[in-house]
Amino acid sequence: MKSIALPDSLTSIADFAFSNCESLASISFPEGLTSIGPHAFYRTGLESVSFPDSLTVIDGYAFQGASSLASVSFPEGLTSIGYFAFKDATSLASVSFPKSLTSIGRQAFHNTLLTEADVTLPASLSEEKRHWSFYNCIGYTDLVLPD
Repeated sequence: MKSIALPDSLTSIADFAFSNCESLASISFPEGLTSIGPHAFYRTGLESVSFPDSLTVIDGYAFQGASSLASVSFPEGLTSIGYFAFKDATSLASVSFPKSLTSIGRQAFHNTLLTEADVTLPASLSEEKRHWSFYNCIGYTDLVLPD
């Protein structure tokens, strides 16, 4: 399975739903999707993801080990990225965070490239909610933290 289009009626993606689908390179998320469960896309072959505006939660380990994932654009309205959510997504070099984000879990972006010159975190993200989130980001050049 190289690509999948999810049904419009889907509001959440269950734990381990596509885990270890290493040939899965692209997915179309429906508007109305509000949450992605733990390990849902663990070790998939996804190359980029664009989330619907309705998404509010990405649970822990959701995209861990998705080593082909190079860019992610988070929607305005996303409030939480779980622990280890993108850990070992070793090609991930570009992210864009929404102002609505209030929590990034421990080591959510551990061992990613994040080479973008300006990764700016929103002011809504308190210090205790970003602790260790960017541990061991190999390509890190600049991170702008809120006051």
